[in-house]
Amino acid sequence: MRNFNNFIIICICCVVALSSYSCSDNMEYDVDKAYTDELVWTEYSLVKRYLASIYSKTPGTFASVEGAFLAASTDDAEHANLSSDIERFNSGALSAFNHPNSSWSVNYKGIRLANSFIANSDTLTFYKDRWNDSYDANMEDLTWWRGEARFLKAYFYFELIKRYGGVPIVDEWVDEYTPADPTKKSFHEVVEYIAATCDEALVYLRDNAGVANSDMGHATKGAALALKVRTFLYAASALNNPDGSYNRFLDSCAVNASRLFNMGYSVDGVDYTSLFTPGSGLHLENTDVIFDRKLASANSLEKNNYPIGFEAGKGLTNPTQELVDAFEMADGSVFDWNNVEHAANPYANRDPRFYETIIYNGTQMDVGNANFARKVEVFKDGLDAPVQEFSMGTRTGYYLKKYIHTDLDFIAGNIKQHNWFLFRYAEVLLNYAEAMNELYNDPDVDPEGYGMTARDAVNQVRARAGMPDVVAADANEFRTKLRNERRVELAFENHRHWDVRRWNIGEQVFNQPIHGVDIERSLIPRDEDNDGAQDEDADGNLLWDESFSYSLKQVEERVFDNYMNRYPIPRGEVFGSFELEQNPGW
Repeated sequence: MRNFNNFIIICICCVVALSSYSCSDNMEYDVDKAYTDELVWTEYSLVKRYLASIYSKTPGTFASVEGAFLAASTDDAEHANLSSDIERFNSGALSAFNHPNSSWSVNYKGIRLANSFIANSDTLTFYKDRWNDSYDANMEDLTWWRGEARFLKAYFYFELIKRYGGVPIVDEWVDEYTPADPTKKSFHEVVEYIAATCDEALVYLRDNAGVANSDMGHATKGAALALKVRTFLYAASALNNPDGSYNRFLDSCAVNASRLFNMGYSVDGVDYTSLFTPGSGLHLENTDVIFDRKLASANSLEKNNYPIGFEAGKGLTNPTQELVDAFEMADGSVFDWNNVEHAANPYANRDPRFYETIIYNGTQMDVGNANFARKVEVFKDGLDAPVQEFSMGTRTGYYLKKYIHTDLDFIAGNIKQHNWFLFRYAEVLLNYAEAMNELYNDPDVDPEGYGMTARDAVNQVRARAGMPDVVAADANEFRTKLRNERRVELAFENHRHWDVRRWNIGEQVFNQPIHGVDIERSLIPRDEDNDGAQDEDADGNLLWDESFSYSLKQVEERVFDNYMNRYPIPRGEVFGSFELEQNPGW
């Protein structure tokens, strides 16, 4: 780490303003010029850019691991490229030397940047700009930024503890000549630190982002509360609370969630489709979005995930049969392959979120060029079926639709806006429901008067999707239904990977094979008038009807042991400190 007492290294070649920190899906700040401490902390524009460099350390990409969604490390998806690093999760080939999703260094870098910002900005006055017309507005911005830096520091610590458990706390700005205390704090000590840091942030943060596009992606009071809600829920989950002694965290989760109930957030009226394919990307009026990153307009996500029969499509993210079957029927009943009616037409009358998440055989793709618009063909020898000899195409019989704009013309160079969500109100509702059900062992009580029961919270999420109320007779059945609700509502939002770990059910869930479907098509002569002759169109072409048969198949064996609930601390960090203990099993 460079000596911050002598100079601060920041980048100006990539950063144009804080308003654009969220406008790149993989923004890194290359060194271009060095500024002294004295200059950085006197210039409004440079302080703004410095804060942008902290934001750049937050997750802002769909490709969590070498181009793969993190969901491909779970029972929700498979990555078509078997040489991808994501497969190391599934084969058990993980190590402390080169873990594919380690973020130790980037999060501690973000923490050190945040500590530097806090230490230097708390006494900052922009004295030489005091006669400028923008001075009062700039000082108001600075107040908000102080809160944002504190929120970001808390967020980076959460990213660390969900991976590693207890970690060292670096509370002050230190340079390379001032070593930080390498001693691990316990998981729950860091949880308390995160909560306290969020409370500090709440003093400064604005209630909501502004109405300008440049305000998108700024942390607000809602973001700090949502982080507390998620952190407390993780702290009270089975992995981190095996004996139930930390149930006070369940109450803290519910209390902080209830504070969000009256802050203007809602899932009502927010269309699930436009939420993930927004077009313009403007979420200022979207009451489900609490904190997100606006990514650069592009088409790489679509190219990586369009079915292979479409121009430039690689079809890399393949939802599993396990995820497909998790989507209920439209009437709220469970899909069942043993039900003859279900099995004959497995994609009919499903939860509406199914159609916004999964591309299946028969999905209509209205790509930008009308000449190429057609239905997806995953059946044997279909245009989008896997090509075994070239290891191309879906391995499960499904492609990803969530986030995907299915109307792009790559030949014409079409691009679209994308957003990566860090916190949604729907998640807050589901977190609240889980906390209340676990705390009171009853989904239908609200003894503290927070404003809704666990069942009420889940039903809000389901109602927005067009689904009926959840049916569950008791807390145990409700827990099962709630976990499934999280799975379908938050699919491909990087929750399943962590949920299964914190529930401590990885050996039951991830240590199992994943499945897909093989589809055979049959062509049946059309005879609508029952005259015994095959119908023809106006040009004399024979008309055919299609029928499909489905057979489930095993796609891949998966390996998971309990010690994998925690990531290994990078071996170099452990070797460099006699006091930093490696996590068990690594």
